[in-house]
Amino acid sequence: MRLAKTAVCKLELSEEERHRLLATLKAFRDACNYISKAAFERRAFHPVALHHMVYRETRKRFGLPANLAIRARDRVSKAYKQRQNKLLRFSRLSLDLDSRLFRLFKKPDGWYVSIATVQKRVKPRLAIGEYQRRLLEGTRPSHAVLTYRNKQFYLHVTVEREFPDPEGSNPVGVTSG
Repeated sequence: MRLAKTAVCKLELSEEERHRLLATLKAFRDACNYISKAAFERRAFHPVALHHMVYRETRKRFGLPANLAIRARDRVSKAYKQRQNKLLRFSRLSLDLDSRLFRLFKKPDGWYVSIATVQKRVKPRLAIGEYQRRLLEGTRPSHAVLTYRNKQFYLHVTVEREFPDPEGSNPVGVTSG
């Protein structure tokens, strides 16, 4: 049985890295609002339809790399699955990352992440504790969300682990800490 958990990791950033990430988060949010407006006005919420309508203009207008433009389109499409009768506005500074947009790696002095931005990649160190280290060890995460709150950047990394199936006729659920 596969179990998914999220490791929340604070980023240790230089001033330049902080500026790049913040610019990327703002461009991503603005791109989501642009795509949302186009989707609502044209009543087109499917990702493929949205892609044909807004992909090139999104990349050009907001300077997003290809995969970030696709993640913005997918975020908008997913949001409209819940409610299509109202124009959706995106205000939070967060960014969906896939395996092409981020990569975790370990060095002798700790864990690092490489994240694509509107300029060039940043590679900050993760400020994490033993719990996060145990979760990340031996995994190759393919999804994460970068968030900005209280003037800090956090990477929410989803990791999956294989656990044995429960045995017996009366299995008991247990959460790992």
